Amino acid sequence: MGGISGGDDAGDAADTADTGKCFDPTSCCSAREQAMIAALRAYLRPEVAPECLMAKLKATLDHCCGEDGKR
Repeated sequence: MGGISGGDDAGDAADTADTGKCFDPTSCCSAREQAMIAALRAYLRPEVAPECLMAKLKATLDHCCGEDGKR
């Protein structure tokens, strides 16, 4: 089973477009909250994962984001 890279730069284009509006956990969160955010980010945005997992994650995020726009 092949893996694909989905590292931190996966959303850089969108992140840099709204630099002034970005949430900065290093300035707003406690060390415990920062650790939780890092753990969730690693879980939800793995750097390397099987293609089937990456496809499921993408489909789930696309579905969730599409639902939010319809409400």
